Amino acid sequence: MKYRKGRHLKTGQQEFVDTYIRAMRLFWLTTLVLFTQALQAQRYVFMQWGTDNGLPTSTINDIAEDPLGFIWLATDGAGLVRFDGTTFTQPIAADSLPSPFVTVIETTGQDFFWIGTERGPALYDGLTLIQLKTLPQELRTRINAIYAISKDSVWFATRNGLFLYNGSTFSQPIAALKGTEVLGIGTVAQGMISATASGLYLHNTANTNKPNPILPNLGMPFRLRRINKGVIVTAQSGTYRIADVNTPKKLSPQNDIRDVITHSDTLLLASATNGLQFGPYLINRESGLAYDRVQCLYKSSSGTIWVGSLSGLSKLTTPYLVVYDEQQGLPDERIHAVYTAKNGETWVGSANSISRFSDNYQNKTHFTGANGLPDGLVLAITEDALGAIWVGTERGLARFTQGRFSPVPAFDAFVFTLKYYQEQLYIGTATGLFVYGRGGLTQRNDIDQGIVQLEAHDQKLLGLTFGGKLVNISKEKITPITNFNNLALDTCRITHMTSLGSSGIALSVAGKGIYVCTNADCYLLDERNGIRTLNIKALAASAKRLWVGTDDGLYSISFAAGDTQMVTSYRAEAGFLANATNERSLIHNKRGEIIVGTNSGVYVIQEAEFAQPHQNSVYVTGVDLFFKPIRWQAEVTLLRWKGIPKKMILPYDQNYLTFHFASSDFSGNRAFWRYKLVGQDKDWTLADNRLEAIFTNIPPGTYTLKVERAQHSNFKNAAVTQLPVTIIPPYYQRWWFISAVIIAATLVVFFGVRYRINQLNARLQLEAALAESERKALRLQMNPHFVFNALDAISGFIFKNEPKEAVRYLTSFAKLMRLTLESSRETTVPLQNELQLLKNYIVLEQVRFSMNFTYTLEVDDVLDPFDCNIPPMLLQPFVENAILHGLRHRKEPGGALKIAFTLQNQRLNVTIEDNGVGRAQSATQQTKTSKKSLATSITTERIKLLSKSLGAPVTFSILDLTNDVGQPCGTRVILTLPLLATEDYT
Repeated sequence: MKYRKGRHLKTGQQEFVDTYIRAMRLFWLTTLVLFTQALQAQRYVFMQWGTDNGLPTSTINDIAEDPLGFIWLATDGAGLVRFDGTTFTQPIAADSLPSPFVTVIETTGQDFFWIGTERGPALYDGLTLIQLKTLPQELRTRINAIYAISKDSVWFATRNGLFLYNGSTFSQPIAALKGTEVLGIGTVAQGMISATASGLYLHNTANTNKPNPILPNLGMPFRLRRINKGVIVTAQSGTYRIADVNTPKKLSPQNDIRDVITHSDTLLLASATNGLQFGPYLINRESGLAYDRVQCLYKSSSGTIWVGSLSGLSKLTTPYLVVYDEQQGLPDERIHAVYTAKNGETWVGSANSISRFSDNYQNKTHFTGANGLPDGLVLAITEDALGAIWVGTERGLARFTQGRFSPVPAFDAFVFTLKYYQEQLYIGTATGLFVYGRGGLTQRNDIDQGIVQLEAHDQKLLGLTFGGKLVNISKEKITPITNFNNLALDTCRITHMTSLGSSGIALSVAGKGIYVCTNADCYLLDERNGIRTLNIKALAASAKRLWVGTDDGLYSISFAAGDTQMVTSYRAEAGFLANATNERSLIHNKRGEIIVGTNSGVYVIQEAEFAQPHQNSVYVTGVDLFFKPIRWQAEVTLLRWKGIPKKMILPYDQNYLTFHFASSDFSGNRAFWRYKLVGQDKDWTLADNRLEAIFTNIPPGTYTLKVERAQHSNFKNAAVTQLPVTIIPPYYQRWWFISAVIIAATLVVFFGVRYRINQLNARLQLEAALAESERKALRLQMNPHFVFNALDAISGFIFKNEPKEAVRYLTSFAKLMRLTLESSRETTVPLQNELQLLKNYIVLEQVRFSMNFTYTLEVDDVLDPFDCNIPPMLLQPFVENAILHGLRHRKEPGGALKIAFTLQNQRLNVTIEDNGVGRAQSATQQTKTSKKSLATSITTERIKLLSKSLGAPVTFSILDLTNDVGQPCGTRVILTLPLLATEDYT
């Protein structure tokens, strides 16, 4: 059906609106006149650091890069300053240099820094300054330039001429330049060239001592800088590039160029008064550079461009990101629609205006209501098959023809989106979907919701409704899409969509993230993949990446093979200063540009260069003890360029540590940091933007500080650095002290126990000695008793006048005495010796008593008389009693004495049995004679002592034997003692 105007205003309201529109048109017409001239400026994004940001001094004369990738600054008054992207430090004390006013830094292939100062050169190896002992006095002056050809060939351009260092000594090979100030030195096709206040000189290998003046028409040179294949010379007549002295090329009429670098085959010149010149562009305060008085330039190994000036340090975040805002002539920085036409022109829409950029962005034209543009925000821009530009605003639709806009009559709907599809212009508005074609403007009546986005995908036109639902739009009907590759859309509120071509489609869902739906399946990207916010503003896709505009920066998601979820964040540090993208104002054009509309202007990004991966490095750059840098002892070996040991070993009372870490990736891309002290921490600690780890009261032990840096919150492919840390326990907790205490305690216990044992042994030995003395004394008591009896027998023979018997008895008595004497010296004697002694004794007693009894000695077969020991003369008293008190008083013949040795239960049993008169009759006889036997009492005492000394009981028992009628017929003595082997008493 034909569209009818559906808005009705009262007369007063309409007059107010008409007056407002006329006033706004007059304002924008005036603004348009101010911007009719083509503007050449464009704004680059710089990060700036000055003395307010920790830079010790504002003047920077030169910039270099160390092997770790950190930036070093040659300053006026502060010596060398290192910058790790966060903190400025001075690893070299300024007063240790020849002068704190450093003019130049030159790196060598050996990872050394040659440092030029106002009072001569210095050499730094990444840890200490190396003393140059052969430095001549003439070289203790201002160093203007250093040229390290090789490790053994370094040239110094000074106020007193050119000096050459050959690895050990300095010389002045070019005598003609002695005393002449040399401003710079480099090489060209013909040889080495030097710049002095009196002109340029060429030194070739054939004639080094006589330099040839060249190019006098350039005028007096002011500075010479080396570049690849030549030099840049700043002279009175301008700045020149010289690769061949015969064909110098003038680059700029400026004679205040201080430095030069090459970037993308384009020279970037540094002016001492007006910023940078990059090809045809001038980069100064108006285009983003904070400090115009540039002193030096440096391009790092990662491609980052650094600018040193008289007022601080600047970093060009990337030359592949350019911002166009009010400073570059935009009428309004609040960009809500962007579009690149087939002819290469880029259109950007803002509030009540639209701007057209030429294909190289150098020319801009601005259009407002005075040019037919409908009032209100420009939210949609597209192009039809004929190349005509269509613009939708919150007040209607217009077509750009013949240099102005022609509004569609009677159409003032709030236009959100435009899409030219199958020869028709589809218009998504707040009140529904409209189609503009050959038949004019019609409204589709098969949908009653507003359409906020239109997207062509897979030969279909998709629409996104106000309610967050996806619909399929065809000429015949509009149908809702409730499922896409197993993703249930009827439960989702979709906020944005973009086609990924034949690969699939990307959908942002409120409160969840981004679903990437391929032909196979759908997967979700959210905070776990590095997207810090779920407030998605816009989506756009290129062949390799999905670009996501949010309220917290710009993200790119790589779709390279095998790397489908690599999310990179770009925020203010990476040049995306706006941080927030406006709704659906993000596109990717055929030139490979990402164009982003924000409230701070329009950003143009060269995707191929801007989205290149950057190095992901991490280093521990310093350690503080109680919040002060540690002063390492001289014997501690430190790592070059890091200034920390490979392994930290600290005493127990130095355990309050702060570790500083940094990355040499100065790209500004959002990075994630975490750390933990392995051995103490179980979980990681996220560092966020505070690149330090503080640990208090670390207990003694061995640990490893582990730091990770990644581009993504899941820490996939994270860069890792580790630092072993050992906290030495106090001496009373160390192994040697504990071991010493244990050993000392053991020794004390050992010697104490040993002393006690010695005391006990001494006491036992004393007791044994006393027991032995008692035994000997008892034996001595027995021996006189026996000797008395024997002598009594001998005297009897003499009185009886029996000399032969007396002699025989005396001989046997002598043998017995000899055996007795030998036995009395020993504690135990072999049983065989005791048997021999008993035989001799019994024989004597037989002689004494006229052979009126017989005797037998029986030894058990299991006993070896030579291997079995027995206390000496233990049995003799019992045998003596049997003879004297039993057999002696027997009146009948046939007296018999039996001595038997048997083994029972590993004890020796000795049985002494006689058939004498018995103990009762013997006692009667003893009473008559009034004699008291001492042998029994002595033997009893001796047996008690033997029991103690042998550690086993020695017992004896006496049995009175009777015949069948009960009359005494003898005595039996049973003696039991432990079985003693001969080897026990060897």
